[in-house]
Amino acid sequence: MAFKETKSNNFSSRLLNKIYSSLNYYEKCQYKGADAYFHSEIVHPMAEGKYLLSLNELNHCGLLSKNIFLTKVIKSIQRLEKIRLKTKGQNYLWGLSFKWNDFSAEEPFLITNCVIVDGLLTIAEKNDIPEVNAYLDKCIFSMDKYMRNNSDIYGLPLYSPNISETIFNPAIYAYSLMYRAHKIKLIKVLPNKFKSSVGLIKSNFIKGVGWPYGPTNNVIDLLHQSYIINAFIKLDSPEKEIEKYMYSCLHTFKNTILNDKAIIDSQIETLDFLTKKSPYIIKEAKNAKVIVYPNKARLWSMGEMVLCLSNLTRNSKNYKKWGPVMKKIVTEILDDNDLKKDISMTYPRQYLHLVHGLTSCISTLRMI
Repeated sequence: MAFKETKSNNFSSRLLNKIYSSLNYYEKCQYKGADAYFHSEIVHPMAEGKYLLSLNELNHCGLLSKNIFLTKVIKSIQRLEKIRLKTKGQNYLWGLSFKWNDFSAEEPFLITNCVIVDGLLTIAEKNDIPEVNAYLDKCIFSMDKYMRNNSDIYGLPLYSPNISETIFNPAIYAYSLMYRAHKIKLIKVLPNKFKSSVGLIKSNFIKGVGWPYGPTNNVIDLLHQSYIINAFIKLDSPEKEIEKYMYSCLHTFKNTILNDKAIIDSQIETLDFLTKKSPYIIKEAKNAKVIVYPNKARLWSMGEMVLCLSNLTRNSKNYKKWGPVMKKIVTEILDDNDLKKDISMTYPRQYLHLVHGLTSCISTLRMI
């Protein structure tokens, strides 16, 4: 059943039309699409995770009936089952579903599994659906096992079994999911060194800037910042702490447009584009300096940033502080005519990140 678009031009209608047109496109394409790294059309597991999260938001705020929601969710689980990594036996894990660099299509990636588990867990937290509960149990068990068996020198879970570099965003995302699973008694014990690992990631935050990719990588991007902030929200971190993270993220990436990538100061002197005519933006904070690339944020970065603002607005005691910021950024996205020509709008992994952020926004606005 197609999502019905409207002809009204107010903010809520424009927002809903953007959501519905994207979901209708996804379903019309039979849940398949190409990718920036793979040009054949396939079902992408990460996209399915974001699809589940989007459906949940629409159902939660009354924009999707329970029966249609249930049908779409069960069919999504069936698609996920078809593309999980069968070579991993009874482990319910997913990779990219295509070969990337030197990694086979059978390489599991932690961030992909985080998005899928997030989709299933978020539905289970608000609904009692036997098919979801049964599948989530298997996925949580597999993720817990993966995290215990694949860790780096700091004890943090690896991005993938064959990528040993410490990367903060999938690690904290995974910990936030295990924390939530523990709260509803899906697991009895939190992962090894849970408290110290969360503390380690928190300690690498640079006020006014954000988090680098990891302790040895000074690249910083909007998508990864947003994953991390959303994870700390789900870890029930204090509101003042989350606001500090959000202010820093906006300070770095919200310029005349929403930018996507930056490098923290220790690498600046090695860059050859620091000239007076450079389009790059220098941002200074108390403890660091960053150089921001002029590139506009990618769709998944936009979506995850909106999700941050929506979660903060929804959980905040002061809607007047964050609601207008969320609406301003969403309005800029809706007004961006270049998005209609952006090839990424045909890449399910990317545009469904955006859809999830927008569905969270409309859900928040209808609840407060």
